[in-house]
Amino acid sequence: MNVAEKLPQSRLTALAIKTEDRNVRMFFADDEKSEMSKEHTSKMIEIAAAEEQFEQVKLIHRENIAPIKRASNDLLRNIRNGYVDVMTKCYLIDDQEKGVMQYFNEAGVMVDERRLYPEERQLTLKTGSAE
Repeated sequence: MNVAEKLPQSRLTALAIKTEDRNVRMFFADDEKSEMSKEHTSKMIEIAAAEEQFEQVKLIHRENIAPIKRASNDLLRNIRNGYVDVMTKCYLIDDQEKGVMQYFNEAGVMVDERRLYPEERQLTLKTGSAE
């Protein structure tokens, strides 16, 4: 039997020994392809518009979340370190006997200490009496 033949429904029923559901190719006519192409173009335009909106929303989201993330990271670093560095006025007091420079904050608490630089070392002895 030639596949291109078309049989009427009554003849199909009379000749068939059984029926079965099966996937078969249904080819499109040119006008159907043209209509689907137009629909595809329309969908691509919709996708492009939606993606543009999504990029704008992502940018707004990124701008809104960036300062929150920075603050969160700062807090996490401070928790992990157990301290925070703060710029404050310090008073430097040398201890020539120990060879160190001590840093005191405005509350009078020693906050740091380092070795004296060579130019900070006292080369002559101080005496308790004034001359």
